[in-house]
Amino acid sequence: MEFLFSIISRFVIRTFSPTPEIKKEGGLLVIQSTWQTALLTLGGRHRRVAVDQKARVLRITDRRFWFFSSSRRIEFDWIDQVFYTYQDLESGPFSHYDQDLFTVGVKLTDGKHVTLFRFFGEGSFTNVSVWPDWCYWEDNLIARTAQHNLELMSSQLADVLCHLTGAPLTNDI
Repeated sequence: MEFLFSIISRFVIRTFSPTPEIKKEGGLLVIQSTWQTALLTLGGRHRRVAVDQKARVLRITDRRFWFFSSSRRIEFDWIDQVFYTYQDLESGPFSHYDQDLFTVGVKLTDGKHVTLFRFFGEGSFTNVSVWPDWCYWEDNLIARTAQHNLELMSSQLADVLCHLTGAPLTNDI
């Protein structure tokens, strides 16, 4: 019963994890926050990034704390690199389920970094104990049964941004 509960909870966590929606609207690539982010922030946070290849510009619209909104315009010529990074937020000396955080953004020619979106979710099981992996067969099975595709989604977004902007990809911030 505990095994089934663990798998169900991973599916629920994956369903409600705040990952952006990526779609095409007319001639624009639009990346925006989803209902999951709205739910987790009680509607207080929303971001929309529109990539216009014809105008060669990124338009970022951000709303924080329900009332404060800002917008930013970044021309493709100002983009030095597109960055794509990974971080395990749960790393440590003990065996654990990875807490994956993939970040996609742009590094500007003036040296500033603009994070566009983060992809977060529970990842694979990492064994850093003295015991062999087969001792953790149940944890490994749970992690494999309810895998997410955040790595694929975030890396594809970074690749598309590189293609549209003409900027190279880096994992160095």
